[in-house]
Amino acid sequence: EFIKYLSDLNSKLKVLIVGIGHTGNEMVSHHPSIERCLSEVHLPPISLLELRNIITTGCKEIEIDFNNDVIDDIVDISCGYPHFVHLIALKCAEDAFLSGTKNVDEDTLPRALKLAVENSEGGLRRTYEVAVKLNNRISRKVLLAASLCHSRGFLVSELCEMTNEAIDKDISKASIRSVVSRWINDESLNMLSRVERGHYRFTDPRMMSFIKMVNGFTYDKKTIVADILREEYSKRYVG
Repeated sequence: EFIKYLSDLNSKLKVLIVGIGHTGNEMVSHHPSIERCLSEVHLPPISLLELRNIITTGCKEIEIDFNNDVIDDIVDISCGYPHFVHLIALKCAEDAFLSGTKNVDEDTLPRALKLAVENSEGGLRRTYEVAVKLNNRISRKVLLAASLCHSRGFLVSELCEMTNEAIDKDISKASIRSVVSRWINDESLNMLSRVERGHYRFTDPRMMSFIKMVNGFTYDKKTIVADILREEYSKRYVG
């Protein structure tokens, strides 16, 4: 309403709105009339090199060494969001200080991820907890598989393949479809959004990083499988 008033008064004041969403329209959908007043700038995920630089620059400032594998894991978990890189790296550094060491290695990261989850935004934690409340074991695994799919979304068939190939081969396709259906039909949950029939994505794109943090998903053989599958799924988004 504030922007609408400024426009009606032909004000020279400019307002900068920064938020997270798949489109700018999602941030102002309750006021369609102001869209003509807006200029939308899309900020893509931060590059891997830039994310690594956040950590390496911080290491020099506080004189702590991060193992390269740990840096790679933090960058992978972040899904392009610098907030998660800052948060996880901070918890790693705090753990190192408390342990009286100057090195952050693979043993440090799991402890840091638990602390990062505890310090994450309450909305993310609550949405995740409600989503896995029913059928906890399967729901957790299917959500983890969904977080490993393409950031622009996934087909149910892709989610089934990712779950069975990268997470747990014993979860039936019927069980996977059942939990997805529950998340979609529960409007109050707001975990997944339907892009089109059979095609879904996380309503809050940050959830992909949060799920990886909760599960402590770091580099192993499953990661390699997930990367190969995600690369295959990405071909659907190439024009």
